[in-house]
Amino acid sequence: MLFRILTGIAAVYHLLLAIAGLLFPPATLARVIELVMGVAPALDGDMLLAIKFASAYVLAFGIGLALLSWKPVHYRPLLPCVLVLFGVRLINRIVVFSTLAEQYEVSFARNAFGVVALLVLFTGILLTSGKKARA
Repeated sequence: MLFRILTGIAAVYHLLLAIAGLLFPPATLARVIELVMGVAPALDGDMLLAIKFASAYVLAFGIGLALLSWKPVHYRPLLPCVLVLFGVRLINRIVVFSTLAEQYEVSFARNAFGVVALLVLFTGILLTSGKKARA
């Protein structure tokens, strides 16, 4: 049950983020980015294009998480992809921790929350993906 809750929460987050990146006007998107990341990037044409491109991948990931949450046994082949992506994101967040603090003035607490959230999702999904948790 916890597996389905964790993957469901992650699915909703990623689907909402993808919708924002694909459909929101620049001013609203800037507020979403500030809320989620704690940074206020300049949203010029190149940045907006990159966001739309990345949002397509976030949408695919959100759909995969939703499927895994909905039918964990049937969509179990998606699990390694989910764990790899969360693991890579966790490592990336740790690597850019100081950059976010120095260049974008993201507070230690906000940065730490991002790392802990990814760590909880990664380890939670990993540890609850056994046969009993998948049913």
